[in-house]
Amino acid sequence: TLASALGQFNRYLPRPIELGDPALGAVRLGGRFMVDDPEGFLQALHDGFGIDSRADGTRIVLTAAKPSALGMN
Repeated sequence: TLASALGQFNRYLPRPIELGDPALGAVRLGGRFMVDDPEGFLQALHDGFGIDSRADGTRIVLTAAKPSALGMN
């Protein structure tokens, strides 16, 4: 799950990635992600699941993309 992946990533990151919406933690992931490439991980979340990320002080917050931002109504 995304929550499990974040637990692993955050062990290595100076700025933790956090869930802005706890429901996102249940998203099931597959594949390999490099802990030294958080940008690639965040891009994969956006491209594959429509999950946005934003810097918020000392952390990165994940939220579901708004449908209008993806061209959906």
